[in-house]
Amino acid sequence: MLLDATEAFVGSLRKDAEERKMYRDLAREYLPYTDISSRYQVAELLVGCSKAPTELLESLGRDADPDVSSLTLQYSDGLSEAYLLAAVDNGPQHRRDAISKRLDLPKSVLAALLSQQADATLTSFKAGPSVPPTSLPPQTAEAPEEGKRLDAFLSQSDSERMASLQKFEAEAREADMFSPEGRITAGRLASADQRGLTLDVITRGVDGLSAFLQDHTSLSQNAVDKIIQDQSGYGLLVALKSLGLNRTFCGWILVHHLGRTLSLDAVRKRLAYYDMFCPHAALLMVESWVSAPAPQKRIKHHAMYMDTPGVRENVLGRLRRARTRHGNGQPEKASAVH
Repeated sequence: MLLDATEAFVGSLRKDAEERKMYRDLAREYLPYTDISSRYQVAELLVGCSKAPTELLESLGRDADPDVSSLTLQYSDGLSEAYLLAAVDNGPQHRRDAISKRLDLPKSVLAALLSQQADATLTSFKAGPSVPPTSLPPQTAEAPEEGKRLDAFLSQSDSERMASLQKFEAEAREADMFSPEGRITAGRLASADQRGLTLDVITRGVDGLSAFLQDHTSLSQNAVDKIIQDQSGYGLLVALKSLGLNRTFCGWILVHHLGRTLSLDAVRKRLAYYDMFCPHAALLMVESWVSAPAPQKRIKHHAMYMDTPGVRENVLGRLRRARTRHGNGQPEKASAVH
């Protein structure tokens, strides 16, 4: 059933909101009852689909079968940086190996992979298409979309800014529910020596802050410069929160960086704002400021026949009848699996 639904969904040229929701709900119900071979075929179809539900891709990325999870983790560009970081942290090793073979890895994910210090991961870097970390060029250019999104955030009113963050907060909560092993994203520096890092940033001034953001986020040099030059401090708050920096240390950096510009009340307002969203939401927002990566290598599939007149309608009709027959209960295990 799920394989049929996936073929219909991927093969459709018209993926409206109703159809996407129906497919997502059906996948959520039937995936636990789908055999390994069908799950692999589902993953093979979805990694080349730009409209694939994120929740389903994440489930396939942590599939118990290594072939299914590795296929998804290596080729799907629908997985967020936060999810990839969690997958690297949680393992097992075959998941790290698959991620290491992705094209255009974010710097934060690359650093997380190298921090595992696993010989198998380093071997994967040499064998895969990823650029060796020693030859990675510094980010100096900024794509137009990256500049527009960041500029828009920096120019928003307080209410608009909060509305934007609430959207990412909702996405973060949903993503954490389906993260590998149920782990909540707390930020890359949540367990680091934050006091030492903060003191280093403060003593080195603007250069230290710039280096800190470049080392620990995926933002380009131009984006970092904009955040540092912005006198409101809101972009800086989001960037620091995305790393899981403690509120106290964020306050230290804010006072030292913008103490001559912001009043004490303004600093307090920023720190109150800092408590209104979680690190994962901040990371998702930072990701939205980063330009989209180059297209991933696609795996060919053969689902386009679903747009042959009559075929798509027949399959979707079967899905609707199946959902009506099962109602809100659990799907039948024997008859639902193909």
